[in-house]
Amino acid sequence: NGVKSVTDDDWQEHLIDMYNHRNLAKLDWWAITGNHEYQGNSQALIDYSKVNPRWHMPAKYYTMVFKKGDATIRFVMLDTTPLIDKYRENEKYPDVAMQDKEAQLEWLEKVLSEAKEDWVVVAGHHPIYAQTKKNERERDDIKRAINDILRKYNVAMYLCSHIHSFQHIRHKG
Repeated sequence: NGVKSVTDDDWQEHLIDMYNHRNLAKLDWWAITGNHEYQGNSQALIDYSKVNPRWHMPAKYYTMVFKKGDATIRFVMLDTTPLIDKYRENEKYPDVAMQDKEAQLEWLEKVLSEAKEDWVVVAGHHPIYAQTKKNERERDDIKRAINDILRKYNVAMYLCSHIHSFQHIRHKG
């Protein structure tokens, strides 16, 4: 149900202790919100960046570029929960309705239109396509919000979670 603050015990239990193997304990985390985070204090995820130097979340949605040799990759991190009507209408997620859905979509269009990197990857919590018994209304809302934008700018990949299974889906076209 999300964290209450940057000092919430869940940080220790569900991040630091869980990923403490020597190969994982040094990795940086580039975070995005999901529906569960909105049941807590979603701003705490951004604020935690000031507490843990491995945790990166400068805003609810943001972009970053990495370069390796001659190759460049842009990651565009989205806040998909506010793009789904079901969460905007539910009292259990009060912070969702306060997010400006249109501002995020305008920002996404601007970032993608200006992207010059070799690879552009977009990540969001909720899937556009998925083989799942979960409510199709969520995927329809995400598809309506971002699918045409991602296709317009030939995004290489859309990464997501939410359904708790690994799927690699290639949509025709």
